[in-house]
Amino acid sequence: MKQLKILIVDDHPFMVDGIRTFLESHKSKYQFIVDVATDGEMAVNKENAYKFDVIIMDMRLPKLDGIQATQAILRNHPKTKILAFSHYDEYANISAIMKAGARGYVVKNIDPPNFIEAIEKILKGEIY
Repeated sequence: MKQLKILIVDDHPFMVDGIRTFLESHKSKYQFIVDVATDGEMAVNKENAYKFDVIIMDMRLPKLDGIQATQAILRNHPKTKILAFSHYDEYANISAIMKAGARGYVVKNIDPPNFIEAIEKILKGEIY
């Protein structure tokens, strides 16, 4: 079983706990090792220190929003895979974070199997 280091970047503890519990208990070909950042600045600092396989990035965050954090992370670590994760499904939001370098975008009401599919696709270098 391959280990994947995942960083969840979201400022809502209930959302973070749900994603973390799902990933850590999900039976797949991966063992998810999960860490959390509660704002964009913390996400940048954690990526600089630990180098995650996938970062699950909320759009609206304190200090640096998801777009700013994505740009800052990819400036120093261009191979980092970022999956944008938001309540908002408007084209402007999707377009902005994808232009910033995210490899995928999912809405927070996504079905769990599709969430895993999104992670797997961006790991392969595909867009989701």
